[in-house]
Order: sequence, then C-alpha cells, then structure tokens
Amino acid sequence: MVIQQQVTKKTWEEEFSSGRWNGLENSPAERARHAIIGMYLDFFCPNGNILDVGCGLGTTTDFLNSEQKSKYLGIDISETAIREATAHKVANFKVADFSKLQVEEEYDAIIFNEVLYYMDEESSLLRALSMLKRKGLIIVSLYRQKKMHYSDTSIWKLCRKYFASMESIEISGVVKDGRTVTWRIDVYGNQGFNKNQDSFQKRRSGNPTFNIRKILKSIPLIKLND
Repeated sequence: MVIQQQVTKKTWEEEFSSGRWNGLENSPAERARHAIIGMYLDFFCPNGNILDVGCGLGTTTDFLNSEQKSKYLGIDISETAIREATAHKVANFKVADFSKLQVEEEYDAIIFNEVLYYMDEESSLLRALSMLKRKGLIIVSLYRQKKMHYSDTSIWKLCRKYFASMESIEISGVVKDGRTVTWRIDVYGNQGFNKNQDSFQKRRSGNPTFNIRKILKSIPLIKLND
C-alpha cells in the first residue's frame, strides 16, 4: 500500500472546521480547475451519473448542469466538509471512505480532484475501474509546484497503466499564499476503449480541450500551459 501524504480523519475535521479550505470556493485559480472538470463532464457525459471522491466542500457541483447534479454523489471522510457541502450546494453528499464504499450502480464518471496522493493510489484506481460503466471515465487533477510533497509522475503512470488516455490540459495560477501552482487535469477512459478505437475516436470528436482553452484564455490570473 502506497499513500504519499497521510492525513488522519481528525486532521481533516480540524482543518475544515477552522476554515482552512474555504478559500477553494473563492480563489479564481482554484475555481478554474473545478470549471475545467465541469466542462469535461459536460462534453463526455452531460447526462451521466457522477461519483466525486474526496469532494470536500462540493465546489465542482457549481459547474454541473441540473441533470448531472441530480445524478451526482460526493463523498468525503470529513463530516464537517459534508455538512458544509450539504448546507450550501444542491446535490447529494455522503460521509464515506472510498476504500470501503458500497455501491449498487456503475458510474459514467469518477472524479479524483486533488485526492489520489492522500489515498492508496493503485488500489483506488482499480476500485474505480470496477465501478465504471464500460464506456465510463475518470477525471484526475494533480498539482505541481516548486517544492513538491509527493510524486505526481508515479500517479500518472498508474493512470496510464489501467486506463486509456483521452484528454489533458494544464493551467497555472497564483494561490492565496502567493505560491504559483500548476494543475494538470486528465481524462481517462475505461479499458474498454482500447478494444474499440473507432468508438473511442468518435467520442473525442469536437476536441473538448481546444474549446476549453479558448474559454480559459479570457479568465484573469489563469495561465494556460502549452
């Protein structure tokens, strides 16, 4: 089992209770990352059911359409985070540990938004694979900065091992404490895509990353990386 950044449930409760993560709701750079995830979901599964692992305050739901919200489940181990998300967002949230989550349905999309380095990466990806529909996808966001606290390359390698790469985009921005942070957001398809490349290519038609880049160019404080 490999967990690169181990944080206890008690620590998460203390940090969410203190408001440490509230800035994620208001920072233009942070919201841009959530917006990209929302735009990818709108392109690939506008009517699909979505599982958001480690959803925190539920910021991603701000960028979902009404049908997606009705089919969305956000989970987090922090009771404080889920309480806040439930109070301020119109979507379904649940206190749960992904490694122990019992599900009765398969998902069109599973989101790992800045959470995989807090988890057993390989087992989490394999678990996600078992929960996806045949044409389902995962969306993974990982940050990069000058001083790293984890290895993002090892996580990307695991993603490519178990999933088919579909789309990728990088943005950079300045966060509240003055650091410049780069976020890479990747979309990966279920392994079923490898067995049917025609269907895979058809699903990619329209070049969503190109369209997203056009939108993001108009947002102040956000830099797109070529």
